[in-house]
Amino acid sequence: MFDWTKAIEYEQRRMEVVQGFYSLFTDIPERPIKIKRRKYLDFVLTKIEHKPTPDFYLFQRTLLRNPEFLNLVVRMTVFALLIAFMVQDIRFVVGLNFLIVFLTLYQLLPLYSQFERNSMYRSLPINPKGKQKAFQRVIGGVILAQTLVIALWWLIVLPNKLPVLLGVIVLVALNILSLVVYLPGRTKKLASQSVYRTPIKNKRKN
Repeated sequence: MFDWTKAIEYEQRRMEVVQGFYSLFTDIPERPIKIKRRKYLDFVLTKIEHKPTPDFYLFQRTLLRNPEFLNLVVRMTVFALLIAFMVQDIRFVVGLNFLIVFLTLYQLLPLYSQFERNSMYRSLPINPKGKQKAFQRVIGGVILAQTLVIALWWLIVLPNKLPVLLGVIVLVALNILSLVVYLPGRTKKLASQSVYRTPIKNKRKN
């Protein structure tokens, strides 16, 4: 008399909702990764690039559609905003928020190797240097957007606007420095460790 099938489906939907909320703040190993299009983020895609390269296209969409990467950016940004709200001292806020932004950058580095073992990707005529530049552009855009959100939040919640403005300048300078100095070097290291260094070429016999 009891509809077990309906009860199981209801429990699965309930767990998906609960785990979806928890995944914003931590990784859920048992939760399957679902890649899906998010229409509300379509305005971000290819708006800054008229003719995106294949790597730029893939990196950009993977970042916005893979919950592992998107949830990481969201929860790190929310964490930075909460720290600014609770600490209120601009000296500590600058240091802690820069650390959070840097950790966001560091944890997004696996995106570079996301398609390494995909045979369809390996068949494309990908330029390794172009791949590095596309990756740096996508990650740089995320970090700068995160910095802008944090800076606007500071101006709203923190007192003493002049020190806050100086703090914003310092934070922007530090984040740009990490993008200019740290990210290119780290990307070159990832490229040197890559299993896909050069495009697959057809070998012709003389």
